[in-house]
Amino acid sequence: MRRQIVAVAAVVLFSFAISLGSTRVLAAAIQWSGNAHWYEAVLVPGGTTWTDAENAATSMGGYLATITSEPENDFVYSLISDNSNFWIPLIAGNGGPWLGGYRAESNWAWVTGEPWSYTDFAPGEPNNWDGIENRLQYFQYQGNPTDPTWNDIADDGEVIERGFQLNPGYIVEFNSQPAPEPSTLVLIGTCTISLLTYAWRRRIAK
Repeated sequence: MRRQIVAVAAVVLFSFAISLGSTRVLAAAIQWSGNAHWYEAVLVPGGTTWTDAENAATSMGGYLATITSEPENDFVYSLISDNSNFWIPLIAGNGGPWLGGYRAESNWAWVTGEPWSYTDFAPGEPNNWDGIENRLQYFQYQGNPTDPTWNDIADDGEVIERGFQLNPGYIVEFNSQPAPEPSTLVLIGTCTISLLTYAWRRRIAK
């Protein structure tokens, strides 16, 4: 009977993985001691615009990560630096996950309204190519994975027009430890109930 219960659990969890992967793939949020905030890298199969990423981050109870110091930049970058799924080839390097910076007219700002004081743009950036680069992403200048630099790029149009795919992910920042998504809790609860019901029925049938 134990083997059968394990088999049922595997089916339910596999279904859960498929349903989750159809929209976005979440990693566990990790806390940084520098500010006690939590950060989560989100991979989106097929890519996402900055606007959609920011809306998704808000719906998760957080916001696109705001980087205000070199130690924070190093920590957040370490979450995705070695994962090739988060990087796409651009002209001068590899484009990475969205961050919470945007250009407001001629000035840059963070989605939280924090002071824009620390920056780490790659050489020659931000260059506001064609006057439409107004969103912030991580960038591996000349493909260098050890340098957590930034790049300005358009929300979506520039990427499509120049033959690039949309950014495959984003970084969410939480001021406190995030709770599991409701859908995750429902699926876990469903799995648990299914296993208990199956075990009870097997016991009654004996």
